Amino acid sequence: MLNRLHVILSAELKGETAEGNTERTAQLHCYLNQYFHEKFDHVKGHYLGTSENSFIVQCKDHREVGELFNQAHNFDQDCIMLIDPKGQGFLLYGNLKMERIGHVTESEWLPEGLQNYTYNPVSKTYYYTL
Repeated sequence: MLNRLHVILSAELKGETAEGNTERTAQLHCYLNQYFHEKFDHVKGHYLGTSENSFIVQCKDHREVGELFNQAHNFDQDCIMLIDPKGQGFLLYGNLKMERIGHVTESEWLPEGLQNYTYNPVSKTYYYTL
């Protein structure tokens, strides 16, 4: 799967209520369904012991990455995660700073004790960097 551009993004906010985050996720899902139909999966992101509803989206070019970046910005997100065709992961921040976070591993198992990862229940796959 990771032989194309992928973006992982969320609409949830840390200080938002559960109902508010559910609504934000539904709005992002509606957008993705309209513009990226059948090119995304609902995933669960985990970071430092907290989890959030997220999406992994397959992009055909950098224009689509930009569209997702703008959508994340509309939801007040700090950044999106970009995975390039070679499997390198980057965080792309609102100020356009890009931080390389290393090779993204796609696996059916998760290393013990790893706190930062994304799980795709559709493909039963974990995505993480070491």
